[in-house]
Amino acid sequence: MEKTDVISSVILRCTDDGIVDIKKAILEVEEEIIKYYPAGENIDDYLATWLNNAIICAKNLTLQISNSKPLFKSIRQKLIATPPTDKKISQNLPRKTNPEEDGSTLSVEQKLFKYGLKCHYLHPIHSYILDLGDETLKEIFSEQELLEMQEFGLTPLLHPMDVKIENEINKMENMNILQIYNYYRKLDFNPVLEPMITWLKEKASTANRSENNSKRKLSSVEEMTRKVIGRKMNSVYIGAELELGAAENESRGKEYTTQHPENGNKKDDTKNLSDGYLKLPIVMKDMLKNIVENYPEIRNEVNIIGYNVQGNLLTYLNMDTPAGYVSRIRRLRKLPYPTSQADYVSRMPALLRISYNGFETMNSTLKKIQSLTKTTRLQT
Repeated sequence: MEKTDVISSVILRCTDDGIVDIKKAILEVEEEIIKYYPAGENIDDYLATWLNNAIICAKNLTLQISNSKPLFKSIRQKLIATPPTDKKISQNLPRKTNPEEDGSTLSVEQKLFKYGLKCHYLHPIHSYILDLGDETLKEIFSEQELLEMQEFGLTPLLHPMDVKIENEINKMENMNILQIYNYYRKLDFNPVLEPMITWLKEKASTANRSENNSKRKLSSVEEMTRKVIGRKMNSVYIGAELELGAAENESRGKEYTTQHPENGNKKDDTKNLSDGYLKLPIVMKDMLKNIVENYPEIRNEVNIIGYNVQGNLLTYLNMDTPAGYVSRIRRLRKLPYPTSQADYVSRMPALLRISYNGFETMNSTLKKIQSLTKTTRLQT
């Protein structure tokens, strides 16, 4: 039976200066190695396949491999001592999907795992990321199933606007760009007592660039031209020393140099697709995982936000774990940035509202964490 490269999701986390620590990567997936051991298969052959998959994944990402060899002794002993499973995945998610051809009903997690077997290259599915904006999911789930997963859970995608902020944004819609500039330049407010007005004043001065090509599907079974993905983001949002969100802007392309900046208009569309649908979601998953590991009581209430900017279009992402261990990403429709004075007033209010929503989402997560911390201090 063909083995899957399920180890690919940890390869990047075990990489330092372009060198993968295979030993560390194997240790991180020890639980999965034991969990999916098929009855009757030779243990040494099974473990060798995992190691081979890790090496193939590292090579696909053009990463060097450390000399340290993984120690399978403890894993081998556990496989001998533990009866092999039937390879079923956790049934924690409450939603069941449509029956398979053989009449069986699979959970969301099982369907992701099954599809992951066909993926020869790194894909968010390998990290159990369910990105509802990824066209790939249409090959796995029906439209009804995707709609149910979009609406499942209690975590809001959009927060109600603060009345004062909403009133200020509404004023902008009745001004021209010069009036907006003069209004916020002269606005009298207390930056300590009214921090959101401070934020609005700063945001109201933003305008940006041009257009973007839109609907492409993230490659999973077939190779994308460019596969190297890094951990570095354009922006990381931090509160109380915790990472609560990230932003990734489009690449200006390989041709860009400081001597010839005009070549930066040549977009690297494959990298932009990779950044928005692969790199950013995996980084958001790392942030969510870090918070949940430290505050497991709120695992289903943590929300991580992301902003992906391609051309003059901004996409807002929200990641949560509404049930089980699959991380869900919901996306809002793309919003265009202003490109001139003519479209500034019509486009800027929507961007301010989505920026405010991101702030409120991060603030909500932070308040839950601070509440837990306060409770712990009182108990001790």
